[in-house]
Amino acid sequence: MARHTIGGIINQPISVEIINNHIYYEHDIHIYPLVILAYLLATCIPFIISGFRNLHLTGFTVMFVFFVAYFIYTKTVVSVWCFFAAIASALIFLYFIKRVRKLLIPIS
Repeated sequence: MARHTIGGIINQPISVEIINNHIYYEHDIHIYPLVILAYLLATCIPFIISGFRNLHLTGFTVMFVFFVAYFIYTKTVVSVWCFFAAIASALIFLYFIKRVRKLLIPIS
């Protein structure tokens, strides 16, 4: 039974291999679509409902890029998405650095 839930990640081994220069994770988790949905809701919705225009657009862009990765790199979506998510995280970080600098440095 544990192999059919998220707890299966802990109880069952995950095998890893390289496919077309991407990492492929083999697991036996059957609620994978629910995990994806929960992940997207947790990571994209806060940006989409943000009052800041750039963050609002970032939320939609991140979600769009996820679906591009999901449909183009079906087997290796996890590793490809992690790559895109790292880039998105860096862009969000730069956005906040720029915003903080704007607040701290008076315009003369």
